[in-house]
Amino acid sequence: MEEPQATPTVSVHEVTLENYGDIAKLLHNFRGVAHNREYWFEKFALWWDKNPLYEHSIPRGWLLRAGTEIVGFISCIPIPYQLAGEERLTYTASTWYVIPEYRKNGLILFLSLLKEASGTIIWNTTLNDSSRSVVERLYYQPIPYPFTQHFQVFTGIGAWLHDLSITRKWPQSLQWRLESFHKWQVGGNLARPQKTYGDPLRVERLDHAGAVFDRLWQRTRADYPTTRIRNAASVNWYCFGLPSRVKVLFGCFQGEDLTGFAIFSRRIVRGYPYLECFDLWIDPSITQTGDVLFDAAMYWAANNEYRGLVSYDYPWIRDWLNNRRWKIVTQGHPGGVMKGPENLLQSIRKGACYFVYGEGDLGL
Repeated sequence: MEEPQATPTVSVHEVTLENYGDIAKLLHNFRGVAHNREYWFEKFALWWDKNPLYEHSIPRGWLLRAGTEIVGFISCIPIPYQLAGEERLTYTASTWYVIPEYRKNGLILFLSLLKEASGTIIWNTTLNDSSRSVVERLYYQPIPYPFTQHFQVFTGIGAWLHDLSITRKWPQSLQWRLESFHKWQVGGNLARPQKTYGDPLRVERLDHAGAVFDRLWQRTRADYPTTRIRNAASVNWYCFGLPSRVKVLFGCFQGEDLTGFAIFSRRIVRGYPYLECFDLWIDPSITQTGDVLFDAAMYWAANNEYRGLVSYDYPWIRDWLNNRRWKIVTQGHPGGVMKGPENLLQSIRKGACYFVYGEGDLGL
């Protein structure tokens, strides 16, 4: 009879640059999706090396070792927020993974993050069922999102009909005819003059956030004392720091002034591409900015063979969303949670705050 093997001693270590390759190997099939070494190295560069807030005194994350083998990982990503009017460093947890044989030791990694971030807010926005059950026992609180409805807005009746489950059971010849009708309808819509507004507002697709973003942030930051910082450096990092992930930045201008912007990312819904709104920030004194941005985003989506837009009902675009004819509406919010000192949590709960779908590590 064989002797039982001794269980290796489990220990926790901070992540270093030298660990990137081993972490990528550990995460090669994270949550059932295969990603290669280059994918994870891009992620690590975004989270830390390209992050304008990162400095060497901040842990990148923690490893769980069983003997010399890495069996678990959690990342710690610094994100800039304005909390009760004061700029502060906050952290988001991401990619918490422990191999099944050592899951009982996984909480050690999470507690390392809690200890490091004990004086600020920690965001968790990409929880699966198992990690959600853990954070609920640690007294996390829901992020107070300013929306309650989720919209899938189609470029036309053809896209809406094709999304219905019944049409996906049609013979291929009928589906082809529906697809042809959709392309014809979208082409007709694109040929029509675009809606104009009383104010000389224009929308541009941008490949860089310049000084106008800094001016917009300084002009509007007091409207919501608690929100993510949206200066040029932060927007460039979030929007363009991960080359492999398509993000589309639209800016709305009045003359030379930026009146608002929206960040979209590509999302596949039932096999078709949509633009999903991750961030929306607007000067509330220019009331039509939201409508203009989403009109332009819908036009760009249709012109680039996207089926429509996916968004929550942010305050600035509720009228625009409600006036769309071809759409699907569901109730709910992303389900992100937060934890931190009671004085900061109280300032978030009681003060004017603004959170978007792309909080925490969503989009990173």
